[in-house]
Amino acid sequence: MLRIISSNRQEALLDALAARLRVPPDANPLTPERVVAERGMNTWVLQQLAERHGIAANIDFQYPAAFVWQALRALVPDLPKQSQFDAAPLTWRLMRLLSPLLAEPAFQAIDRYLQDDADGRKRYQLCGRIATVFNDYLVYRPQMMLGWAKGRRSTESPDEAWQLRLWQAVTRELGDGHRARLLARFAQLPDAVVAAAALPRRVSVFGVPALPPVYVEALARLGRSRDVDLYVLNPSEAFWGDLVDPKVLAANAEVLGYAHDLTNRLLASWGQPVRYFLSELYGQEAEYVDAWGEERAPETLLHRVQADIRELTETTGRALDPGDDTIRIASCWGPMREVEALHDWLLGRFQADPTLRPRDVVVLTPDIDQYAPCVDAVFGAAEGTPRHLPWNLADVPPRAAYPLLAVVEQLLRLPASRFTVSEVLGLLETP
Repeated sequence: MLRIISSNRQEALLDALAARLRVPPDANPLTPERVVAERGMNTWVLQQLAERHGIAANIDFQYPAAFVWQALRALVPDLPKQSQFDAAPLTWRLMRLLSPLLAEPAFQAIDRYLQDDADGRKRYQLCGRIATVFNDYLVYRPQMMLGWAKGRRSTESPDEAWQLRLWQAVTRELGDGHRARLLARFAQLPDAVVAAAALPRRVSVFGVPALPPVYVEALARLGRSRDVDLYVLNPSEAFWGDLVDPKVLAANAEVLGYAHDLTNRLLASWGQPVRYFLSELYGQEAEYVDAWGEERAPETLLHRVQADIRELTETTGRALDPGDDTIRIASCWGPMREVEALHDWLLGRFQADPTLRPRDVVVLTPDIDQYAPCVDAVFGAAEGTPRHLPWNLADVPPRAAYPLLAVVEQLLRLPASRFTVSEVLGLLETP
């Protein structure tokens, strides 16, 4: 059965998950628990489950895309372990397939862009972007991709013309074993076939802010033959499906022509992906479980913002308490200074509150590639000193996690560079 457990607090959802995992999924005590989570969430979940149960073991974490692909492999024979339509392998195939197509009129803009690509770097970067876009299309616009296979366009955009031709070249080589086609077949399989598949008897989806509609439908389909629990972080207990981004509303006021709900502009501006996900999710046949707790009276600015989002209100004209630091904005000249200010602020917090632990802190950044070297320089330089704080980077690319890969990348760039003394010394200084 598909169960949807919702709350506006991640801790409440984790309490519900911990209670659920106390009961084994079947009679075999060695059966692993399957938890589908986003990158970086598994460590926190393990820590919290260990605190509640005394131990957390035999839990198999998977990313949503990997789990869906594994489910398809269990239902469709002969699928490879990794899809050839994934962005990484598809990039290299696109580099080869693109060359003979550049002479076609639809590819004129691409051909002009690659005119000065002497070393192939621009071609590789372009094909990587195209491969990522194709993967997004397969998940978010599957019907368009299925139409491309038959030569049907969905828009009059000139960009769609060359994308369609390139996609047809891909499917001529790889066939139609991509997610859009496989999920369409999956939806038509008899219940008995899905029930007999070698898939976990219970799946818990936790810490995933949003899922594409095709993944929601796949989980709902699995829920007809096994337990599928979705722990959903919903910021508001009220219905907020009518909220419209104020910028979108301002740009389309004449076209829309009617009033829209703007009861909480913060949620309207930032909550659109979650709103689309919830609209799709709550349209499924499921058992709905309420994990919302009693809301305490707002005492701080942060509590007031959270309460306004939960209740779809906006509190205005409220005087700020000078001692209220629950929301702080630090103005810094660049990423390095931001990380330095963060390190200083964290040190002050730990000294002021002995109960606060490093594992209670998560720091989010929009671009980990840009900030990872700064974090390493600031937090790493404090190791062995009284200013040291335990830290770890999550969701980092391989070159950030393994410095040797960055060295190889530098070596490959040297022949096309000025081969300066600083570059060579930088390489020699790498351990």
